[in-house]
Amino acid sequence: MDGWLLVNTMKSEPAALFYFSGATRRVISQAHAEKGFTLVELMVALVVLAILIGVAVPSYQNIIASQRLRAAVSDLHSALVFARSEAIKRNRTITLGPSEDDWGLGWKVPSPVSGQDDILVHGQIPGISIESSQDEVEFSASGRVANAVEFEFSVSVNADEEKASCLKLGLDGRASSTSGEC
Repeated sequence: MDGWLLVNTMKSEPAALFYFSGATRRVISQAHAEKGFTLVELMVALVVLAILIGVAVPSYQNIIASQRLRAAVSDLHSALVFARSEAIKRNRTITLGPSEDDWGLGWKVPSPVSGQDDILVHGQIPGISIESSQDEVEFSASGRVANAVEFEFSVSVNADEEKASCLKLGLDGRASSTSGEC
């Protein structure tokens, strides 16, 4: 049985006119009969999603730890470059030191003029441990340092794994970083 069918899919839109054959009519009526998901299909989808999340979370924790480590190294590297440029710009000695005697709690560049606020203050980066071979870094007016300095950064990924990175400051006042321990 062939014929024309007037279909109004949405109340806000005008109706559409379709020509169909008998086989098409059966397909259209079956498509309208099956709406939504069964409970079994929904449960299978949730199980697949749970498995994917279980696989992804450990990898995601590793990525987060790596990015926190990179950010900490980058922040201290930027502070070293800043302190060096301030020493050259002001033509005087500038010191970069840890906050509260621990590099892991942050660092600061105090003003060389007494009574003025610190030039740079950086707070703690949670979860990052920083060990250094020097208590402070002192840049001369030429941008050089008296002693080479190494900063070792570490972060725990989980109970079994730890990531490390090394930031080295040469006698010429230039800093470079590498992955792994110093």
